[in-house]
Amino acid sequence: MTDLRSTVSSNVHGALLTLQQIAVLGSPTLRQVFEELLQTCFALFDHRDLCIRQAAMDLVSDAVEVDPQVFVKGHLELWLGRMLSALADPEARCAALEALAAISGHVDTAALVPYLPAVCEALLRTGHVVQSVDASSPLYNAFIGCVEGLAVSIGKPFERPGRFLVRLLVGLDASERQFQGIKRITNALPRLWPFI
Repeated sequence: MTDLRSTVSSNVHGALLTLQQIAVLGSPTLRQVFEELLQTCFALFDHRDLCIRQAAMDLVSDAVEVDPQVFVKGHLELWLGRMLSALADPEARCAALEALAAISGHVDTAALVPYLPAVCEALLRTGHVVQSVDASSPLYNAFIGCVEGLAVSIGKPFERPGRFLVRLLVGLDASERQFQGIKRITNALPRLWPFI
């Protein structure tokens, strides 16, 4: 973890990628440094280098599986605030969308429910930006993946705050990805059909 504090961007980026692979493999040693890892990653969300900010978001998303309860109790609110801020940053927007989708599948959905109105409001603002891009854009795919991930993992509590997001998805540039995302959402939450 020493390289995460390096002033050389390539060292920090390499350390983040290595730790992400360790997290994906489910190493029990990460549990011992979980708090330190999260704090360091949160600090790196402000790094001047975009690839480091993105890698830090990715690492947190993968590392949550190490101890989801600790993450929810001590870090979820701060993390969500940082992700919602990142949605306003054109450079970090895709990484934030991917991180939101990933986290929704790793933490207890009851913990996310109180934050759904703020998350959906931020996603609506982002969705208006997504309306101006075509289906080949990474932002387009990340946005659909995020809304789909939240809807499917959170379930019924997503229906009310998410109904406008589903309507927005329908208005995006038509694609197979859009169709599959809407299909998964409405299969999981049939009550959203009237909003399509």
